Amino acid sequence: MLKLLHIGIDVKPVPIWISKALKAVTDYKEILPHAPANLIRQLYDSHKPDCVFMQIQSPGFNIGLVEYMSKNSIVINWSGDVRDPFPQWYRDFNKYCVTCFSNMRDVREVGGEFIQIGTDPDIFKKWEAIDTGGDIVFMANYSPRFPLSEYRLHMVNFLKATYGKRFKMIGNNFPHTDGNLMNNQIGESQFYSGSKIAISLSHYNLERYFSDRLIRAMGSGCFTLSHYYEGISKDFQVCEHLDVFRDFEELKFKIDYYLSHEAERDRIADNGYEYVHKNFTSHKMAQDILKIYEKYKNGKKVKPVSKLVHSPGQATAI
Repeated sequence: MLKLLHIGIDVKPVPIWISKALKAVTDYKEILPHAPANLIRQLYDSHKPDCVFMQIQSPGFNIGLVEYMSKNSIVINWSGDVRDPFPQWYRDFNKYCVTCFSNMRDVREVGGEFIQIGTDPDIFKKWEAIDTGGDIVFMANYSPRFPLSEYRLHMVNFLKATYGKRFKMIGNNFPHTDGNLMNNQIGESQFYSGSKIAISLSHYNLERYFSDRLIRAMGSGCFTLSHYYEGISKDFQVCEHLDVFRDFEELKFKIDYYLSHEAERDRIADNGYEYVHKNFTSHKMAQDILKIYEKYKNGKKVKPVSKLVHSPGQATAI
């Protein structure tokens, strides 16, 4: 079995999400990235991993340690977030590791690889329907520092004005919020399961990039309307797995249409649910990480600019 060291932001006393998926398929050790460098090196030296999977998403991690580990292991550093301006330390690390992102802009920036984010299928699944008190939900946090921040704020205000209590805004810092489930993933999934329509609008409009709330909603069995972004057809089939909107007029038209066409809404929601649980789980993401390892394990150092592994800044997108 492949020996893997995970230096990850989601390493907890009980492994969650990608940690849990990697633990199931590798000889696995883990440590938090902010642990002292000497402790990380001691664990690396004792475990002698074939692969190091890192989620280093902020400056300060010891680049000398990355270089040291790269001498005997394939080091993969992945981020599912977007940062502007693009951090120099990604470029510095890229000399010693395979740098991976969930959007094509950043993949091309360093000649890296694409690995799409996944969800935990034990959490984001169909739950017994709860009464949410509404039909439409958008879950997100507001921060003014991102390219689509104000557009998201205008959308929330538009939906509140148009649908009143039928629209539920769940999150932080938006006006007229109806609660906060950002630290309660089971509650989040249950809320999606009890809603008719979930809205997905990311902080960025980048090729193949979406907030994982898109697949959290779909993976909870909720029909989902996403903002249109470049490359969406590479991962989803519009009108089969989900539907899209390009402006508020189209958003309202499609909300009204799908609220009054329950059978079609349920068909797309069911298709999306099955598709996400096949292609966008943490288990599928773990498989894609291992595919990257297999690709580079024989000493290949030159990383392609746009060849993808399919899993169908300092501001950080949420």
